[in-house]
Amino acid sequence: GGSVWKWCLSVFLPVVLGSLFLALLVADTDIFLSVVRRCWRGEIPALQRLLQNPATVVQIWSQITLLDFLVARYVLNDSLERGIPCKHSVVLCFVVGPAGLISHLITKTWMRRRK
Repeated sequence: GGSVWKWCLSVFLPVVLGSLFLALLVADTDIFLSVVRRCWRGEIPALQRLLQNPATVVQIWSQITLLDFLVARYVLNDSLERGIPCKHSVVLCFVVGPAGLISHLITKTWMRRRK
């Protein structure tokens, strides 16, 4: 039961999501480099055109999903270790990304002050 979930969260999903992103990156490095160049230069219209390419969207979403998962995993593990509520923060990690981490930090600070 619990050990299977722990293995999935700590090993399986990070490897699968990381491998997906890496495979997409290696398959077409031009997409990644184009996005980086356009972001670095602030070329918003060119970036908008690039984001109309389905391959670019898949690559970017695979990266966002991996990062959101890793942040949610950190929030869950830290919350379990400290015995603080985390459901709201984990959900936010997958819905609004960084807002979940901010929510966790606020919850952690609030719980620490209550003790």
